[in-house]
Amino acid sequence: MDRETIHPEAIDEKNYEKRVEELFLRFKELPTISRGFDFINKGLFAKYPELAKRFPDEVLPYHGKHHSEDVLKEAILFALIEDISEHDLELLAVAAVFHDSGFTEQYDANEERGADIAERFMREDGCYSEDDIARVKNAILCTRVKPGEKYFVQVIEGDDKLGKILADADVSNFGCSDFAEFTESREKVYQELVAVGKISGDTPDNKRDFKEFTKSYFSGHRWQTQAAHRLRGAKEQENLSNY
Repeated sequence: MDRETIHPEAIDEKNYEKRVEELFLRFKELPTISRGFDFINKGLFAKYPELAKRFPDEVLPYHGKHHSEDVLKEAILFALIEDISEHDLELLAVAAVFHDSGFTEQYDANEERGADIAERFMREDGCYSEDDIARVKNAILCTRVKPGEKYFVQVIEGDDKLGKILADADVSNFGCSDFAEFTESREKVYQELVAVGKISGDTPDNKRDFKEFTKSYFSGHRWQTQAAHRLRGAKEQENLSNY
């Protein structure tokens, strides 16, 4: 999607707020999702006991329950604008909740583990078809990133809109309306990478390198849906110019 040739259209996000909140609360009560949240919370505490002492509220500063809830809300919002079916919306909600569940088992390449965990929960609940499970797993895999020719890029599997919506929802904070919120989310990612040993330590040089890396990633990012582009694209460019 070439963001230079697509002009954002006026969409009043406030018109969707009530419906998004209603669906968010409804989906949180679904057995698969409610059990999933509980599993993820307990799993993160078990996987990272030393971080639980440093970050008792979330364990992982960024990839915790708060992020999954934010992604779920954003996915619902984008889905409403994209006008997908009610059943697809439920599948998207399941994918959103489980998309980072793989962190309970391993930090790197966690998306594959998350897809398998989602499959396990869906099979245990016995109310989803094989096609449903395959689509949820595919959507979760669409949140992966890989090195591109110039930037890191998202790995979008196939043309299923669920994966594209989830990929956009996962990084919708690139287009935060509040620049302070945008920078805070990046700081949480940095703190997390230091905490799990992916960055050698909290030093000025490491912080500078991380800022340059994330700026490069933002520069190469492309929204996958019209909904995300219209709602988050302009602010993403503004945030990037101020970063």
